[in-house]
Amino acid sequence: MDDEAIVTLDALFVYIGFEPILPFRSDIGLETDKGYIVVDDDFMTSIDGIYAVGDIAKKKIYQIITASAEGATAATAIARKLTKEK
Repeated sequence: MDDEAIVTLDALFVYIGFEPILPFRSDIGLETDKGYIVVDDDFMTSIDGIYAVGDIAKKKIYQIITASAEGATAATAIARKLTKEK
């Protein structure tokens, strides 16, 4: 058996697991579900003003492209909130 092989691919998704490691979450009282931080539609957590995006947030799809969009959504929500508070 060869130690090397060439494989032709159209796409590759690397699985790194689904077990979040968030040692800080219990210290500040964030609501979690199976280790993931629970967020609303704007990605705000159970603590007002704290947002979570990416693979630490409870959601349906865990991909880098969705994490990027979540960051944009959270940033927009934060900007709107800060503008309203002034």
